[in-house]
Amino acid sequence: MKFDFDEDQQFIRNDARRFLADRCSMEDVRQHLTSDPCVISPLWQEICELGWPGAAIPEAYGGLGMGYLELCVLAEELGRVVAPVPFSSSIYLAAEAILQHGSEEQKQKYLPGWFPVKSLAPWHGVIAMKKQWCLRAVLSLE
Repeated sequence: MKFDFDEDQQFIRNDARRFLADRCSMEDVRQHLTSDPCVISPLWQEICELGWPGAAIPEAYGGLGMGYLELCVLAEELGRVVAPVPFSSSIYLAAEAILQHGSEEQKQKYLPGWFPVKSLAPWHGVIAMKKQWCLRAVLSLE
């Protein structure tokens, strides 16, 4: 039995690793920790432009429809560089909750616009902790 990534998954991993190595240094992470939590980072904008947040969202809802293994490959690379982006809270928590438990109407309404670059939409349903005692909930779902 083979437990290695297939060729496509290895390509995704290698491409993500190169992309993040060029754009997410430890200095960038440290700088983000002191920045305004409501400002969308250029890194998150680029990640959204690449479509990563839609990796496991079905094509019928505007995603890439790749699957959970490909999503895990991306998540592993984001974790490798400690990328300061709302990927886990936006995608495997909030978007997944809508995918698994939302009505068809909710899926059609929220998922296609889940990660546009020019708005705060990537923060839908996100709970992000920026400092030890500061919990900020940004809820823009109607």
